[in-house]
Order: sequence, then C-alpha cells, then structure tokens
Amino acid sequence: MDKQLRNDYVRLVKRIAEAIDRHDPIGLRALGAPADEYETQVNAIARAASSCRNVEEWVDAIWTAFHDSFGESAGSKDNYDQLANEMFEIATGKS
Repeated sequence: MDKQLRNDYVRLVKRIAEAIDRHDPIGLRALGAPADEYETQVNAIARAASSCRNVEEWVDAIWTAFHDSFGESAGSKDNYDQLANEMFEIATGKS
C-alpha cells in the first residue's frame, strides 16, 4: 500500500471511530467502556467501506459489524441509519 493510500485509510479509520463513539450504538461508552471498545467494529467497517456505494450499504456494513460482535444486542438495522448517513457523507467527502 502506498503512503497516500495508507494515510487515507488511517484518516478513514479515525473518522469512523469518532462517529461510532459519538453515536455509541450499543451504549458501552456511556457506561464508561474504554476508548477502544469498538475497535473491532471500526476495523470491520473500514474494511467494508470500499464496497459501500450508498447509505443502505453502509447500514448493512455497520449493522453486520455490530451484530457479528454483539448478536441480538446490536438491535435493528434501523438503529444504524443516522450513523450510516454520517459514514456515507464522510466517505463521499461531504463531511
């Protein structure tokens, strides 16, 4: 991976982590969980990012990452709409 691509990927991971921390989909950060609590999900979402072409695909990627880790505690896909919209804006350079 060339240096620019790596830097872009690192920035994307950071922005995904910041957005997930703000949204706190499972509520763990609000309970005092460590800053890296969602690291597994952040990395899974970052890996899926290149195939996400619209908000619905972002919802699928985000929900899958959380459902794979937390099972039914991840809740409904509808719970991830706002986060997916933000991720889509970040990925398309609108945010």
